[in-house]
Amino acid sequence: MKGEAHPGSPFAARTLGEGLRLLQLRSGMRRDELARVVGVSSGSMSNYMNGVSSPSAAHLWRIAATLALSMGLDTDRLWAELGSLLSDRIAEEPGQPPVRAFVLVDSSLRDLRLLDRQIARLPGVLSAEPIQGPHDLIVLAEGTNLRRLVNDVLDGIHRITGVVRTTTCISLVE
Repeated sequence: MKGEAHPGSPFAARTLGEGLRLLQLRSGMRRDELARVVGVSSGSMSNYMNGVSSPSAAHLWRIAATLALSMGLDTDRLWAELGSLLSDRIAEEPGQPPVRAFVLVDSSLRDLRLLDRQIARLPGVLSAEPIQGPHDLIVLAEGTNLRRLVNDVLDGIHRITGVVRTTTCISLVE
């Protein structure tokens, strides 16, 4: 729920900017260092942290990955937590292309048929297929914005029994 930390959340923040500031402080990284690693200007990072503007889905992913690595956190969970803090104003901008992602799912289940059917029923999921390799399923999902993708798809996948871990890859194709 917006304004409340999710269970197991590494921080309790009401806004994306507040969450980014808290995580940046806890990570021990300087703001300009975080901006450099993420690939944005120091001014952009400052704007994100002060709520002046919000990062794109790709930049938010890079921020989450950088902070998660430096703090020993799960990147997908941190990205989902940060995405859930996007303001309604930013999350609902008209005319923005949908955010599309491929989600690699690791499962503790031997029979993946039930799992892929459960995931395929989630809003925003375009397809869910068992795969061979280091992951068990690949999910193609789309949200009208990052917040929808996080709330409808990623949170939904993590609530399903048998899901151990996910790795989310944001599509850069618009």
